[in-house]
Amino acid sequence: MGGNALIKVKSSVFELIQVNQLLELSYFYYHIIDVAYRESLLVFEMAVRQRCRQLFNITSNKSLEKLIDKCIEENLFVAYPHNIHALRKLRNSYFHPNRFQMTLGSSALNGIYHVVDTIVDLYHSSELHKERIAEESRIQSGLTGLEGNGIALEIDGNVSILHRAELCVFDNRLGRHVYHFIFWPIFEAEWKDNSVDEGSPIVVESSQVELSKNQMNIFNESRTGWLLRVLTHSEALQLSDFKKKLISDDMSVIASYIEMEISKERWKARKEVLWPNAYR
Repeated sequence: MGGNALIKVKSSVFELIQVNQLLELSYFYYHIIDVAYRESLLVFEMAVRQRCRQLFNITSNKSLEKLIDKCIEENLFVAYPHNIHALRKLRNSYFHPNRFQMTLGSSALNGIYHVVDTIVDLYHSSELHKERIAEESRIQSGLTGLEGNGIALEIDGNVSILHRAELCVFDNRLGRHVYHFIFWPIFEAEWKDNSVDEGSPIVVESSQVELSKNQMNIFNESRTGWLLRVLTHSEALQLSDFKKKLISDDMSVIASYIEMEISKERWKARKEVLWPNAYR
């Protein structure tokens, strides 16, 4: 046959090839997450051993279980005590030569978050933890109170009606207060040329938050401010119309995309705030 001859492939065969390619990509995607989870469990063990050397001068090769028991006895794990022994069992399973299993898939991402939270917990005193919990509760109560009537964000005279508003992390270690907020403004929830402009999140880092009945003032160290307030009547109507559009069937993918992007920003903020020396 001539060098330029084309081989015709049935559409059903071509579709099967595409499906197989997707399955292969899916396998490698989940495999990478599993490897990351396994490595995070190893980092957890290293962190426990390092902290025990720093605080208790334990240099002998004690088992991870005994070191964890020592940390619990000394009240180090004040925020996530329920994670500890579960992480130890997972660590033993992951590094067991015969019982090692993967395919945790995307659920392993939440596992990595728990590992990071638990490692950070090693460096929280009980007093700072109580203060942090109280402050997080204060901010969350303020946001909940505003959300009942809808929230507007004002920055330099510009107003954005918010679809989402959350405090993703607050840290009071290292002698400072750091608040990280994520805001997602509403957008025109309509398909145009097979696409939707869903906008992007507004990420705010601040050092002080003041609450009043119908508003929240957020300040950084230079006293530059952001204002969260309840919506006016006309703004509330815009938010109501947006919500109706977003819950429609043809907007479900966009809603899921927004949640995914918020999750990514939340994780990025946690890294930057909780481990500032490693990410700045």
